[in-house]
Amino acid sequence: MGKVVLYLALTLDGYIADLNEGYAFLEPYGDPDVYDFDKFMARIGGIIMGRVSYQQIMSQTDVWPYKDYITYVYTRNKTLNDPNVTFTQEDPRLVIQEIKAKTNKDIWLFGGGEVIDQFIKLNLVDEYILNYVPEVLSEGIPLFRREILKKLEIVSHKTYGQILEVILKPKK
Repeated sequence: MGKVVLYLALTLDGYIADLNEGYAFLEPYGDPDVYDFDKFMARIGGIIMGRVSYQQIMSQTDVWPYKDYITYVYTRNKTLNDPNVTFTQEDPRLVIQEIKAKTNKDIWLFGGGEVIDQFIKLNLVDEYILNYVPEVLSEGIPLFRREILKKLEIVSHKTYGQILEVILKPKK
């Protein structure tokens, strides 16, 4: 059965977006070939994200680029419409069940901070793949909004150029 995998990039000081919910600081590190993004996506069957992350992606394209994946977007906006996406406010446990009923592959949990925090609070993240870029924002949207690191253990790490990938899992 697939795992829920939090996979994203963040600054050395733990921010996933700036104060304006932007990701421009990641642009110098955005070459998917460098960090083998295609290999990661091969294991994915579903995607969960927040509205701002969805809209950031859609601002760069006319068509949802992940249409081959079961996608849920958390939002309170009832006017959003995309045939490739399910917009929801459901309990995260139900969303995971719905995705797992349709695929046995992993589920990619991707931005933003509020959505991620819901999953962390409910202990629903099975694996954390954190890609640290050599940037410091000092303010913005932090990845962790609660004490969690003491509950995790590092299982591996490696570098891709200037990116440090750290993989963590909940302690047993």
